[in-house]
Amino acid sequence: MQGCGYDMMIIIYILSIIILVRVVYRAFFTELKTAIDYHQRSMNYQIYFQNKSKSIKILEQALLNPDFNRTDKGSFHLSIGILYYKMKKFDKAKEHFESILDFIKKDNFSYMKDLSAVVLTYFELGEKDKARII
Repeated sequence: MQGCGYDMMIIIYILSIIILVRVVYRAFFTELKTAIDYHQRSMNYQIYFQNKSKSIKILEQALLNPDFNRTDKGSFHLSIGILYYKMKKFDKAKEHFESILDFIKKDNFSYMKDLSAVVLTYFELGEKDKARII
């Protein structure tokens, strides 16, 4: 009977390793195809490794993909800007936010809850009038 419990523990251990390998593979090694894939991979680097720089690199790769439309690229610029904002690199954040300002004003931008970082970046850089316009 005692051997049966040990065998069960080994089986659980092996299954746990298989599940862990699969999760890590899906999170970091699958091919990136859609905008959601790029955003998810970026978030994985932030969540699991606290690596904002790698997250930014992933999103910058997405910006180079000609298959993404204006909305997708706007979401990448916004995410990169927010990451730079969190890193207190306000000038770099502003560069990416500048890319989406017209988009925000003209279109129904679906990321409105994330715009606080845009506004706060301009405040941090002393551009209060521009922040108020947004």
